[in-house]
Amino acid sequence: MSGYHVATEHKLAMLRYAGTDECLNLLLAIARDALDEPASNGRVSDTAIHATAGWARGIAFALENAVPYYWSPETCDALSAAAASIPDFTLRREDLPTPAGYLYFSRPLKVHRESEDLADPETALGDLVAISWQIFSNLGRPTLQKAGPTSINEAEMTDEWWNRTVTNANNIRVADGVAVNMYVQTAKGRTIPISNFSWDFGQSCAEVWQRGHVQIGNDGKPLFSEQMQSELQYFSAALMFMQQEIFPTRRETLPRSTRRRLLAQGYDPGSETMTPNVVYLRRVSHKTDSDDDVEHREYTSRFWVRGHWRNQWYETDQRHKPIWIHPFIKGPDDKPIAARRETLVAVVR
Repeated sequence: MSGYHVATEHKLAMLRYAGTDECLNLLLAIARDALDEPASNGRVSDTAIHATAGWARGIAFALENAVPYYWSPETCDALSAAAASIPDFTLRREDLPTPAGYLYFSRPLKVHRESEDLADPETALGDLVAISWQIFSNLGRPTLQKAGPTSINEAEMTDEWWNRTVTNANNIRVADGVAVNMYVQTAKGRTIPISNFSWDFGQSCAEVWQRGHVQIGNDGKPLFSEQMQSELQYFSAALMFMQQEIFPTRRETLPRSTRRRLLAQGYDPGSETMTPNVVYLRRVSHKTDSDDDVEHREYTSRFWVRGHWRNQWYETDQRHKPIWIHPFIKGPDDKPIAARRETLVAVVR
């Protein structure tokens, strides 16, 4: 698949997958591994079963209500350059562009792992393909309507079940916040949900890292793997990008073939949850020597300034937020451009 509509198509494919036995078995295996349940033991604990059902149901809720966002190759390059160095910041509700969303990356984003060289090529996990999120209230229930039917037993949806669904590794109920799911590519080209975490509003990115996630180590303490750290950084950078004028979004119409398929499946192709939003990169401006309001310097050439984060104070929000300063050319217009040492992220349109 190609084109902006792939974000919608991919979201629906993952929604269908979330209700299959294959997905439930995968999530159960992850839950049992996180709970350190021996694979040789035929008995599956109630904790693992509840965790699996909660995770699958949470994925379905998020995807059913998610607004799709297509990240162009150029913006994916910018995320790759910026994510690892993003400063710490505190998440607020207004940082989320929509209550539920699905970020589809046209170029999978490289994630870091501790033991890539030991992975089985047949089962090795690839890079980050998509991220979904869903805002949760302090009652532990989604803020939006319930998703369509899945193979999960509706009778299990009790208050106790939801408490298990929206808890962190220490089994502490989460305050108002967002539940995030990560989707990676397998060696065989399939996309699967492989990890999730919750982020409370008013909590810093560093606190999420320190708290850990669903995985629990042999010492009983929560772990936060190198891969999860990388995924958290991508999600944080994406949220900050979408608040900047340099990364605007634009709604695009689905092609006729996709619209017909959606209508046949009972979906409204013109709805907010089906129409893809394209995140693109605005043209990079040329900053001249006269733009430097700190002090005047005499430059002998024009040169590229590397992309970097700035922790900007927002008076209206009364807080600092990271803003990404894209690579730009600096120096007098009449001077030659010095050789550049890094690749420029190209513009789209």
